[in-house]
Amino acid sequence: MHPNRDSSCQNERNNSTLFYNLGTTLNVPKSYDVFICHASSDKSEFVFPLAEALKERNVKVWLDRWAIDIGDSISRSISDGLVQSRFGIVVLSPAFFLRPWPQKELGALFARETDGANHIIPIWHKVEYADVSAKAPLLADRMAARSDDGIPMIVERILRLLDRDRTDKPGLNPDSLRALTKRLFPDLPIDEFWQTQLLADIDVALYRSVFDIERAYRRARPAVEAFAQEEPLLFRSGTDYLTKSLGFVDLCFRSRHNWASLTRLAFDRYSNRVNWDTL
Repeated sequence: MHPNRDSSCQNERNNSTLFYNLGTTLNVPKSYDVFICHASSDKSEFVFPLAEALKERNVKVWLDRWAIDIGDSISRSISDGLVQSRFGIVVLSPAFFLRPWPQKELGALFARETDGANHIIPIWHKVEYADVSAKAPLLADRMAARSDDGIPMIVERILRLLDRDRTDKPGLNPDSLRALTKRLFPDLPIDEFWQTQLLADIDVALYRSVFDIERAYRRARPAVEAFAQEEPLLFRSGTDYLTKSLGFVDLCFRSRHNWASLTRLAFDRYSNRVNWDTL
């Protein structure tokens, strides 16, 4: 981001006042797939390589280095980029939380979510849950990528999100989740109580259909099956398998859900068995 962006800000939603009213421009045609909100000090190490990798996969990226020319109004150019982008990638880092300008961009992205849809893709870069919870609590409970995952994996996840946004798929609701559970675990019952908890704790921005839940299960399956073999009494229903699968692959879901102590230990013990390459 621009080094002279030094106006103060505190609240994520109030920070959107820097830009013109994004809430009234939701129907503007989208020229970009993603807008990257970041601190300038993260650009060379992480942001620019990520943007280049996305461009190589034909993702239309708004990045200040590419979009703002000498003499352009910075705030107007950023406003245009925000309005014309389908999603905003927010690189949360120690530098991000020290800089007021990227936090104003984040506020503008929150303003866009008045339409009821989630437009923010958080990436944690050199921060942990406690940092995000303290500095950006509205993002703490959203499923996030981590820069430690590596740029290739992050790019694949963003591509899948963009694809889901373009494609009509069966929605995620109690009936569709029951049908998925019966299909995957025909010999096991469905636990209605824990299914309700699962639906309450997931991020609906990233789990928009039962296909997304199934993908999480297939990635976590080697870890879940190893855990089930060790502690079979913790796997009495198909719902148990799906819930623990989400716990293995989704850090934010894990932080929100109630777990037995044995399950929390298993997340660390079997995490290396998760197959992130499964599509």
